[in-house]
Amino acid sequence: MNRRVIVIYISSIIISFNGFAQEPYRYSAAELKLSQSADTIYSNIWDDKIHSIDDLQGLFQETRSIDSKFSEGLEKQILSAWHRYNAESDKAQEMVIRAESSFKECCYYSKENARVKSNYCGILSNAGLMNFDTILFNKAIGKISQSIDIAEVIKDTTLLLDGLDYLGDVNYYSAYGKKDYNKALHYYELVESINAKFGNSYESSDNALGLANVYRVINKPDQELHYFSKSKSIAIEEKYYGILYALYFDKAEIFQNKKDYKKSIDFKIKGYEYVLQSGDKEFINRADRQLWSAYKDVDNYKEALHHYEKYQQSIAEMNKSAVLQLESELKYKEQIIDQEKEITLLENTNLRSNRNLLILIAGLIGGLLLLSLWTNRRLKKNNEELEQKNREIILAQVTGQNLERKRMAGELHDNLNTKIAAIRWQLEAIQGIETLDKPEMLDNTINQLNDAYEDIRLISHNLMPETVQSIGLIQSIQDLIEKLNKSDKVHFHFVTEELNEVKFDSLAYPVYNIIFEMVNNIMKHAQAVNAWISLSRNEKGDLRISVSDDGQGFDVDEMKGGYGIKNITSRVGNLHGDYRIESAPGKGTKIYIEIPHL
Repeated sequence: MNRRVIVIYISSIIISFNGFAQEPYRYSAAELKLSQSADTIYSNIWDDKIHSIDDLQGLFQETRSIDSKFSEGLEKQILSAWHRYNAESDKAQEMVIRAESSFKECCYYSKENARVKSNYCGILSNAGLMNFDTILFNKAIGKISQSIDIAEVIKDTTLLLDGLDYLGDVNYYSAYGKKDYNKALHYYELVESINAKFGNSYESSDNALGLANVYRVINKPDQELHYFSKSKSIAIEEKYYGILYALYFDKAEIFQNKKDYKKSIDFKIKGYEYVLQSGDKEFINRADRQLWSAYKDVDNYKEALHHYEKYQQSIAEMNKSAVLQLESELKYKEQIIDQEKEITLLENTNLRSNRNLLILIAGLIGGLLLLSLWTNRRLKKNNEELEQKNREIILAQVTGQNLERKRMAGELHDNLNTKIAAIRWQLEAIQGIETLDKPEMLDNTINQLNDAYEDIRLISHNLMPETVQSIGLIQSIQDLIEKLNKSDKVHFHFVTEELNEVKFDSLAYPVYNIIFEMVNNIMKHAQAVNAWISLSRNEKGDLRISVSDDGQGFDVDEMKGGYGIKNITSRVGNLHGDYRIESAPGKGTKIYIEIPHL
């Protein structure tokens, strides 16, 4: 008892550090009424007096009228108990997790929270027995330990006894993988001493079953007979059919291990009568599986087949086929466990001889790691130098292109444009002579020359616009848009962040030309009402250009070969940039360009 008190005290300290005050939850009057109604519902569920989930709606209306974490958790806990009784393990687990979460927020030290954790423990245990998964058992032990701690604080003897009895079962039954009979006996005797003061008949019968089992395996037949008879007499009187099933099947297991199959089957047949009366689907399912195995051992295939078919039918009804394993799979798993034990033994034997080898390998790995770090730093430095050289090369290329554009602009403006202007003046002089046979042809020729003159002037200007050099890129784009907006064709909008003009340097001209090319495409082809131009920089200093319109759009795949698209692709490629075009017929066009910081 002293050890138990110390464990509970330490657990209480840990829980208090987690933010829970160790005082029982104080119910409001409405919550207390709900709690009492729920107690009745739980009993009715396990006594098979609730036949449909509709029978629970009356209580649910009460819980929803309060609208609190307590009422929310209580409703989920009742649903979990209902689904668990009907062997709907997935739904039961979902509801119990929600209930636990609600009670944790509002009322940790309450009977409802302790019951939720006990219920959660039962769900995890059943899942562990289906899957032969000891991890689930360990989780279940954690939940029941929390339930015990809460029961100690709120002084709920029933929940305390349930938790201690479960710990006895965990240490007794081989399916849990522990088989520590001294611990099992300790917990069962603890339940016996506590229950002596309260006289819970169900706990007396169930705990006597546990004590009979332990005394049987530690070979104390007198004590076994005493507790077997005690458990049986209480269970028969109170009609605890589940306990009677376990009482006979547990004893049958001893005879089966001794290969006394006749006695084993006799006890199981007697226990099977009781399990059918219990109506518990989980117990009936286990009993059919055990009888199938027992009859198979004595070559009674008719009865084996009968119970096997019932076992499979109950699996289908409970929708557990995905999580259950057959007996043959269990045997294979046991063989694997035995092999793993042998491997572990060999590993322990060779551990010392391998230790020096592991140290050597660790040293080599450490050396390789240091070498790798040095190499990575060297490569990083070389890459940075290479990137810097690439930037210098690109800037030199851009500067050269700018000089060539300036030369070409001068040629167009000073030579070709001057000559066209001279021809235009001569034709205008002839235009006034009245003896011309077809003056309209001369008029058309002059108009065409005027168009050519304006085109060449515009091209030369945009090859190397003087304003970009004199007033900067941003102001040049704004001036261009002001001129464009004086026409009735497309209204342009310009959005930009506060950009440092000095950083554009040699990029100013090619960026202006890229934007001009896109503006030209919009004017000629988009049939748009509005267009937008945006300039910004990202955190790395890369330049981002966005040009969009609300025009007719186009199929991007079909237009990739277009001259305007090729011009944009070429200009962006020269600056080692990336671009993306989004467009569709009737949906307008958006072009995104990103040019790296040079």
